[in-house]
Amino acid sequence: MKTISRHQAREAAFLFLFGNFLETPDNDNAQHDFEAFCKYFNHPADSYSWELVDGTRKNLPTLNQKIIEISKHWKLERMNTVDLTILRIATYEILFCVDVPKTVAINEAIELAKSYGSEESPSFVNGILDKFEKPS
Repeated sequence: MKTISRHQAREAAFLFLFGNFLETPDNDNAQHDFEAFCKYFNHPADSYSWELVDGTRKNLPTLNQKIIEISKHWKLERMNTVDLTILRIATYEILFCVDVPKTVAINEAIELAKSYGSEESPSFVNGILDKFEKPS
């Protein structure tokens, strides 16, 4: 995989996770599936995009629990799948990617929400993620 911008990496991860929403975390072929997905859709991917896919999938229960904790009046089942996928990726970055500032993770999530979500998605995603405290 070649080196691409972090924005492109996030977009590739989002598209794959959204398209493979029910994929099980223990799928041994996940990286191959991801690379094939990116190649088929002619979308660039790199090691960071794979890290986001793999980390989001493997930490899904933790990510879901954190989103539930801070989105007090929203159940995961009520959230738009696009928004939820974006929230999961950004939550992974906030909790597990020490080199990514919280503000960057939030801004990138908002940009994905503008591109792929509804008219309300950017403010919804911002409202949820803004409540996170970046672990030290």
